[in-house]
Amino acid sequence: MRNKDVFIKQLVAKIDFGKGVSNKIIEDINKSVFCNYKSAGEIVLLEGKLCNDLFFLNKGLLRSYYSNSDGDDVTSSFVQEGEFFTNVYGFNSGSPSNESIAVIEDAIYCSINKDDYMKLTLKYSELAMLNYFIINNHRIELEERIRMLQNLGAKEKYRAFVLNYKKIIDKVKLMHIASFLGIRLETLSRIKKNNIM
Repeated sequence: MRNKDVFIKQLVAKIDFGKGVSNKIIEDINKSVFCNYKSAGEIVLLEGKLCNDLFFLNKGLLRSYYSNSDGDDVTSSFVQEGEFFTNVYGFNSGSPSNESIAVIEDAIYCSINKDDYMKLTLKYSELAMLNYFIINNHRIELEERIRMLQNLGAKEKYRAFVLNYKKIIDKVKLMHIASFLGIRLETLSRIKKNNIM
């Protein structure tokens, strides 16, 4: 793995918010953050396990999913490079995670323990905005997905996916896109085959 400093710089650039991040904050982040590597197919977080970490994806592609009542995997989100991720439910409540996070494309990511994260946000007012940023982005993504699932037909859902996830469309299995969009795999295959958009 490359030098940890490279990945910390990527993380710091994301939390800069145009105000600049002091060397002292960077130093403390460096002490608290760990860099990790996982290959495609490996699991970052398993459903039912405690989630005590906040993550930042430096490189790669991830998928969050949960098991429905039939035991099938349902994709809840895709994590792209430069995004924060965690199981928000488990991280905030201290309860076991209600979803798993798997690696689609070899991943390098930073992680920070919840206690260390809270200490840093309390110590540095500059970082207080980070919590708002992460939660707000999650909320917006969730609201957009709910509207899509409730209001769009299969073709429109796929069209929206292509527009919003064009960088990853060729990296994600069709079955995972179908479960994310809430449509049958056969329907999505037909849409793609006939180029119905």
